[in-house]
Amino acid sequence: MNPPPVHPIPVSPVPGWIAAQPDRLGPVVAVANPAGAPIAYALTPAAVAELFAAERAGILAVHNTPAVHRLFRRAVFTLRGREHEDTRAYLAAGLRRSAVATYLPGIAQMAGRHVTAWADRPRIELTEVARAYTLELCVSAILGVDVADPDAARIGELFERFVAGTETPSGAEDLVYTDAVAAATELRAALAQCALRAQHQVEPSMLSQLMAAAVVPPAGQLTDHLLAVLIAARETTAAAITWLLIETALHPRLAAGLSDEARAIVAAPARLQARDTAPGLRRLLTECLRLHPPNSVATRRAEASIRLCDYDIPAGWQVAYSAPATHHLVEVAGPDPDRLDPDRFTGPAAARRASGLLSFGRGAHACAGRELAETATLLLAATVLADHHVTLERAERPTVARWQPVRTPAGPVHAQIRRAAVTR
Repeated sequence: MNPPPVHPIPVSPVPGWIAAQPDRLGPVVAVANPAGAPIAYALTPAAVAELFAAERAGILAVHNTPAVHRLFRRAVFTLRGREHEDTRAYLAAGLRRSAVATYLPGIAQMAGRHVTAWADRPRIELTEVARAYTLELCVSAILGVDVADPDAARIGELFERFVAGTETPSGAEDLVYTDAVAAATELRAALAQCALRAQHQVEPSMLSQLMAAAVVPPAGQLTDHLLAVLIAARETTAAAITWLLIETALHPRLAAGLSDEARAIVAAPARLQARDTAPGLRRLLTECLRLHPPNSVATRRAEASIRLCDYDIPAGWQVAYSAPATHHLVEVAGPDPDRLDPDRFTGPAAARRASGLLSFGRGAHACAGRELAETATLLLAATVLADHHVTLERAERPTVARWQPVRTPAGPVHAQIRRAAVTR
């Protein structure tokens, strides 16, 4: 066998260490793992393609730590094979494009309320306000609970405690993690009550769509799957929005050039259902997600030995891909990968570059809620860019403070959002 040489554990977080030098590491890099067998990272498009081919063949299985399983139990992303496929199909009733279309009016109104409130404040902290927006997205569009309902505040409080447990080191048994497990129990009970209420809801939500289908989950419990959807909608979408607002502030001319597109979406949010609308906004989102993908690492376990490019990966090793690293390869991004340039996704190279992105994952475990996440982010971006401009107190791109569970900027990131002057 010809396994890749194993690098010692770097001082900096592994995703950041890889992302800082992807063009120097080759197609596959292996790093020692204090919890067990080494982790082989597939970096280049060819290596990533072979990873997903092995997953389709059943050689690679999704891998999560015992700490994650204890929090999420049998949530959709922990499942394998037919159970996973059938559960994704079950959840699609509330996440597919036609379902998200019914949430559009409510999300558009929500975006308007939040941006108006931001503009009325002397300054805002971007991560904080993005998470407030996505919390309401979770409560209203996913669970169907009115934000003024006392249950909304209770769910938000429990969810904060639950999320804190996902940020503790793998296997850590500390007070924060123990409290997160307790919060998960209470949160499941609250979500079960939401499911009962959803059977009689008038306003559409993901949960009401699932209850209307009158089908039980093929595997796991509904509350487990809701926790998976909620953490993705809350945390990964908030991270994407935070970085998009940062880049908007750092590129005011680009932002101003999108104002007409943005106004058209604010005037008629349903236009977002057509893929050919708002091309500039969509390219901006694609480029922001290339530069700042919320999820840094996705890990699989080799059930048998596999070959990645010129290396043999032994059975029992972990195999992963890292979107920040792959996205910064010149082979994927083109020239100057660290620069924001939405025009990368125009012209002859556009399709090839877009096909190399891993912002929403790929393969069997690709993000099931992509339509909802993109819609909520684009609606908020349109609301900001239509009639506002964003200014950072420190006019520079922040470093990354945390790579997992989502890629978070070093903060606080204070900003001002002001209404643009009206010209006639």
